[in-house]
Amino acid sequence: MTENKTQDSLSRLCVIVLAAGQGKRMKSSESKVFFPFLGKYLISHILNAVSALSPKRIIVVISPSDLERAKSTFASFAEFVVQTEAKGTGDAVQKAWEIAPNEDHYMILCGDTPLIQSQTLQSLYEIFDKTHSDVTLITAKVEQAKMYGRIIRDSKGFFQEIVEFKDATPEEKLIQEVNAGMYLFKHDSLEKTLYCLNNKNAAKEIYLTDTLKDIRQQGGIISLHTLDNEEEILGINNRKDLSIALSIAYRRKNEHLMLEDGVSIIDPEHTFIDPQVEIGQDSIIKPFCYLEGPISIGSNVIIGPYVCMRASEKDPIIIDSGCMVGPFSSLRGGTHLKEEVHIGTYVEVKKSIIHKKSKAMHLSYLGDSEIGKEVNIGAGTITCNYDGESKHKTIIEDRVFVGSDAILVAPLTIGHDSYIAAGSTITQNVPEHSLGIGRSRQVNKIGWHKRSGLSEAVSQSSQKKEEKHE
Repeated sequence: MTENKTQDSLSRLCVIVLAAGQGKRMKSSESKVFFPFLGKYLISHILNAVSALSPKRIIVVISPSDLERAKSTFASFAEFVVQTEAKGTGDAVQKAWEIAPNEDHYMILCGDTPLIQSQTLQSLYEIFDKTHSDVTLITAKVEQAKMYGRIIRDSKGFFQEIVEFKDATPEEKLIQEVNAGMYLFKHDSLEKTLYCLNNKNAAKEIYLTDTLKDIRQQGGIISLHTLDNEEEILGINNRKDLSIALSIAYRRKNEHLMLEDGVSIIDPEHTFIDPQVEIGQDSIIKPFCYLEGPISIGSNVIIGPYVCMRASEKDPIIIDSGCMVGPFSSLRGGTHLKEEVHIGTYVEVKKSIIHKKSKAMHLSYLGDSEIGKEVNIGAGTITCNYDGESKHKTIIEDRVFVGSDAILVAPLTIGHDSYIAAGSTITQNVPEHSLGIGRSRQVNKIGWHKRSGLSEAVSQSSQKKEEKHE
């Protein structure tokens, strides 16, 4: 199949995402599909994979309690239908069918499988089209089949049926090929069987999988897209599954960075980089770094150890080539470090631009700031950007030297080639080529210690301690 033909076929596709389950095994008041996963909702990842196919329609079957949130988040590209009672996958698809009964093909997916990739879904469509199947489904061979439905084949290896775990015999439970819960149906084949389903099974649910048995008995063609790697079909049923899926996603990303992008990751098992992060060649990521969201890192950058970066679509993070960040530093959304900027130990940067070759090496907070070239930020410097109602900006121009323990109260501009005296609280603009001093004059009270009576009190206390020790 040519790429153009594939895309033309996909443009007639209706995708149905089943996302109405409450996820009781998550032990949470939160619905499973709205759990956070790599900086987004769990369901966002399956919807992103589907959107890459550019289908005609995406319909999400959702629970009543999640409808408004789903609409507010995904309404720009998806439609929604409510499954008021959890009667099974067959019932959920029936609800979707009611608003989309006339599409050519239907791809049905689970909303709790965040690791599925768009390439796998495209391969599913290609097999479906090439074999002229009535339905094609994804299966996988797994080491531990757990609660998955088992794939039953005949003596020649052809598909016979899917047996759900609760209905499987002890022998069938030993089968390691399982159903991924991902299908692609022809319109006519789904229409003929969808409303013939019943709940005569151990779970008393309406199983979508029963349509396959009916299609086969009617002489329809059923093909399988069998994956060697079970990771993509991992469904999230509890928090342990969630942690396993996250580990897989981080491992995938780290392997790609090391093997394809030329990035050195010192300890991949203890480095957490999500898929949106881009890192340039010859950069080094040290252990225990956490990078989340849309982050762009240039070449020859050193990050870590123990660095946290958290960006969002609204406020990405950009780090240009030759920068150093960390250890124990935090970069928040809206940060842009220009070439060769050094951010040192225990420094937090938020919504700030720091220009070429500037440094903030120790224990500082830089928020809502623009810092020029070759600026030195002394230890303990704080930009006071919030007055209790609004955020204000601090502008530090080129080649400014800020002494240690300076408090810069925004809105504020410090002119180029100026100095800020250590320990100063600066509340007014500082002109260029100036020295800003904002501290009280030191006063020494000679002999004050003896006159205050503290000297005698300290002496008596020390004597008592010595007597007790003896």
